[in-house]
Amino acid sequence: MSSTHDHLGGAEPELPADGELARLYHQNTSLTAANLLEFEERLSTATAAMEELYPRIGISPAAPQIALPRQRGWWGLDRLIRCRRTIRQFIGRPLGMAALSRLLLNTAGITSRPNADADGVPWPRRAAPSAGALFPLEYRLAALNVRGLGRGIYRYQTMNHCLEQLGEGVPVEHLGRVSLHGDLVASCGAVIGFVADWRRLIVKYGDRGYRFALLEAGHAAQNLLLTSTALGLAAVPVGGFIDEEVAGVFGCDTREQHLVYLIIVGR
Repeated sequence: MSSTHDHLGGAEPELPADGELARLYHQNTSLTAANLLEFEERLSTATAAMEELYPRIGISPAAPQIALPRQRGWWGLDRLIRCRRTIRQFIGRPLGMAALSRLLLNTAGITSRPNADADGVPWPRRAAPSAGALFPLEYRLAALNVRGLGRGIYRYQTMNHCLEQLGEGVPVEHLGRVSLHGDLVASCGAVIGFVADWRRLIVKYGDRGYRFALLEAGHAAQNLLLTSTALGLAAVPVGGFIDEEVAGVFGCDTREQHLVYLIIVGR
């Protein structure tokens, strides 16, 4: 698979030596078949002690408290934020192309194309912020039940707002197993994978660039989740999966491209 991103500016830079820390951290926090049982046992132990893990509100009794105005009515963005929920059940109806288009555009698409800057480079503005406007993420789609779109793996090309087909067919059972969400994958419309290539970030910010890539994934994910709510769709963000196996389904070159987030979308 090609690892070329749809960005301006030519070839990708080499990962400098100070990017090794980011690479090591990513590798050592990846789930594999070998450490999956340990991870699941940790989840089970934590679930059994949820009362101890619930957030505790920090209050300083001596500090003054200033009351804030109460919300009067819920509409627009306020209503979307209030209504957003993680709904872990789909009824198996297909996604439409119009809904998919809106999801991708609001997640990471081009929202304006201003005039060229002082260097003559027309930097488009996107739906989610990115450190240094470097945009290290790309978005891949496992289309499973999308009306008008063949089942397969696609890459969202932000500059042209289109899908580039990377492969035909999707191994649904395998994807369900290695995503650790088999029931959802079997009945969803699509799985959207957030793929990070942080080489440009590392060049500019050193190892801290790794953090910026994850922050950007969070910004874009919230856009996707709120858009799903607006469209009446169910969406489930997934941060725990067998990294290299799922990356393989999405056609990633895991030497350079790192899957950091999945969002499963359906009706």
